[in-house]
Amino acid sequence: MARKYVDRNYRHNIPKSTFQRIYNQVLHTREGKALFFTSILMVMYAVGPLYYKRKEVGRKEFMRREDRKVADAIASVNLDSSSGVSLLEENMTKRALVCLAPGFEEVEFTAPVDILRRGGVDVKIASILDDLSPVEGRTGIRISPEILLSEVSENELFDLVFVPGGLKAAESFAASKAVGDIYTRHNNQNKLIACICASPILLNEHKINHGRQITCYPALAVRLDGNYKYSNDSVVVDGNMVTSRGPGTAFDYGLTLLELLQGKETKDEVAKAMLYTS
Repeated sequence: MARKYVDRNYRHNIPKSTFQRIYNQVLHTREGKALFFTSILMVMYAVGPLYYKRKEVGRKEFMRREDRKVADAIASVNLDSSSGVSLLEENMTKRALVCLAPGFEEVEFTAPVDILRRGGVDVKIASILDDLSPVEGRTGIRISPEILLSEVSENELFDLVFVPGGLKAAESFAASKAVGDIYTRHNNQNKLIACICASPILLNEHKINHGRQITCYPALAVRLDGNYKYSNDSVVVDGNMVTSRGPGTAFDYGLTLLELLQGKETKDEVAKAMLYTS
C-alpha cells in the first residue's frame, strides 16, 4: 500500500479537526504563537480579579453564616423564668468553698467534703490562717488546705460556702472579718451558706439572716441571742441558709447540701453507694 505523502510545510491542507486546523493555521508560525499566548494572558488578567473577588465574597459570606450560627446558639440558651438561671449555667460544675480553722470538728469537715466530691461538686479547702500549713482539728487530725481564704477574690462567687463546727474553730470564724465578709457577700447573692454544730454562732456574730429558722449544737443555742427561730431538726434549710446540729448529723448535713446543689437523684445515688440509711 502506497504511503500517503505529507508535506510538512503545508500541514493545514490535510483534513483535521477544528482545533488542529486552528493550530496549523495560527500557531504554526512564531507570530501566531505569540498572538495566542498574549490573548490567553489578557483573558487571565481580565477574568482573574473577578474570580478572586467572587472567592473573597464567598469567604465573607461563609464567615457571616458561621457568625449567625454562633449567635443563634447563644440565643438558644433560654433563661428559666422562675430562677433566671441559664441552661448553660445549670450545666456548669458546681463549686463550693469550705473554710478551716484550728480546733475544727473533723467529721463535720470530712463527711460533707467527701459527699460533695462524690457528687461531682468542686470543693476548695481554704485556711483562715496566714499560710498553707496543715490545720489541726479537735482530735489532732491535720488537714492540708489548698488555698488561703485571703486569696479568694472579692469578685469570686461559689455556689456554696460552708464551715465545720468545733467550738474553738467556731469562735475563730465568728471573730474573722474575712469569714464574715465572704458569708455576707454570698448571702447577698443568694448563694448557699451553711454552718454546723457550734459554727452557726458566726451567723449571729456577723448579723446574717436574723429572724430565720436555725439549728446548732444545743448547748450553743444561747449564743444566738434569740435572733433566730431555733429548731431541733437535724438539718434546717431556710432559703439559702443551711444549718445542722453536730457530728452525728454530719452525713445528713452533707447529703442535704449535695441535694441542693446537684439534685435529689445525685444525692440518692451517692447515699446508696455509701450504704447510707436514714
